[in-house]
Amino acid sequence: MERSLIRNIRISVNANGNEFEIESLGQRHGEHANHRLVARFELQPAAKESIFQNAVTGCKGVNLSGSGSVDSYDSSKGTYEETKSHDGDVHTVVGDADVVLSGHSPIKGDVEASGVIYLKGSSPILGDVRSNTGVDISPSSSGIRVEGNVYSRGFFTHRGGKIQGYVRAMGDAKMEWGAGDHQPKWRCVRYSIYWQWSI
Repeated sequence: MERSLIRNIRISVNANGNEFEIESLGQRHGEHANHRLVARFELQPAAKESIFQNAVTGCKGVNLSGSGSVDSYDSSKGTYEETKSHDGDVHTVVGDADVVLSGHSPIKGDVEASGVIYLKGSSPILGDVRSNTGVDISPSSSGIRVEGNVYSRGFFTHRGGKIQGYVRAMGDAKMEWGAGDHQPKWRCVRYSIYWQWSI
């Protein structure tokens, strides 16, 4: 094995300590084969987020029933009535963890699941719905089921109720009888089906 490889590495840090540079010069066979690499890195501080970013988080799933509601407020800025908002997000963590909303449990925020999102009963979502697996929306006498948009990387089944935003599904999409008073406009783009509800 020939040992004609020579390396020269230099590391430098700027005065603020948030940028550093690595410079490497390699030579082989004398000066006949040279290679120089300079890489600069800047350290970015992590975004400061509340530990209560999601109002409800379930590792293996979330099942909300009855008549409770989910919303949020910031007690450091005032009372509940002064600071309540539609940031009461519901979220799952582990793969294939479902969210099941039954009864009348309004969600004043987004619903995100690694598994399937089942909207049963009359629980309206006053935000967006996002699922890696699928979204199954049952009919409801309350009218609006999702005030925002629906995003599914899997299937989408709509059995009734109104969706005020649009729907994007990458898997099979099915609309059953009584799926709403509005006629959807749809188009297929790159394996995704998009509906835009006209209100």
